[in-house]
Amino acid sequence: MKLRALARSTLLFSAGALSATVPSGFEDRFVIDVPVPTALAQLPDGRLLVTSQDGRLWLVQAGDSPSKSVALNLSSRVCDDSEQGLLGVDVDPDFAVNGRIYLYYTFRNQGGCPGQDPESPVNRVGRFRLQGSTVDPASEVVLLDNIPSFNGNHNGGDVLIGKDGMLYVSVGDGGCDFRGDSGCAGGNDAARDRNTLLGKILRITRDGLVPADNPFLAGNSVRCNQGNGGGGTICRETWAWGLRNPFRIAADPNSPETRIFVNDVGQGDWEEVDELPLLDRTDPSEW
Repeated sequence: MKLRALARSTLLFSAGALSATVPSGFEDRFVIDVPVPTALAQLPDGRLLVTSQDGRLWLVQAGDSPSKSVALNLSSRVCDDSEQGLLGVDVDPDFAVNGRIYLYYTFRNQGGCPGQDPESPVNRVGRFRLQGSTVDPASEVVLLDNIPSFNGNHNGGDVLIGKDGMLYVSVGDGGCDFRGDSGCAGGNDAARDRNTLLGKILRITRDGLVPADNPFLAGNSVRCNQGNGGGGTICRETWAWGLRNPFRIAADPNSPETRIFVNDVGQGDWEEVDELPLLDRTDPSEW
C-alpha cells in the first residue's frame, strides 16, 4: 500500500492512483510506502504516526524529503489474522508535555491467535510514551482490556480524543456472538448486550477512568475495563451502543463541542455514517 497526499494537509491510503479527478486547488502526490496501513495521527511537529496491521507503528516525515522509521514494534504482542491487528492511534493534546499516544490493538493474550475459541485474542487500548523517534514498549499503561475478538473480524478499532479531553473508542460486535446465544453476521446480537463493550462507542478519561458525566452510572452499572460485566449490568464506559462495526470515528474540527461521526460497517447492501447527538447524556429525558 502507498501513502498519498491530497493537497498538503490530508494524507490518503491508496493501492494505486486515484480514479477521480483531483479538485481544483488540491494535488495528488505520492508520499511514502507503508505496509498494510490502518490509521494515522499527526504529531504537533507535523510528523505522522501510521499504524500497520502487523503491529508496527511508523513515524513518517512527509515534505520534500519523505522518510519513515519504526517507532514501535508490537508484532510479538499482536494478532493480525482476519481484521485483527494494530488498528488505531491518536495523540494526546498535551503531547508536547507528556509524550503520550494511544493505540488500539488485538492482543495475543494466550500466545496464539485462534478463532472462535475460549482462548481467542482480545482487543486492548494502551497508552504509550513517545520520546524523540521511538516508543518504549514498557511505557504501556493498559486502559481497556479483554474486549472479545471471537471471530477475528468486526473489531472496530479507532481511538479519538474529543474537544472535551475525553478518549473515545470504537468497538465492533466481534463478527460472531462469543456467547453463542445468537449467531454471526446480521444474526449477532452482541451489540445489544449491555454488559460487554462489544458494538459500542466508549468514553473514558485519558487515564482510563469513567467520566462523571457518562450516561450509564446507575446502581446496576459496573466497570468493564478488564472484561465483561455480570448478567443484568451495564458497562460504565458506554457512550453509545447498538453498533455493528464502527471501524472509524471522526470529530468535526469546526464544532465548538465534541461532535463525532461514526463510520459503521454494513452487511451486503449499504454502509452508514452516524452522528452522535450533542445531548446532555446525564439527563435521561434526552436519551
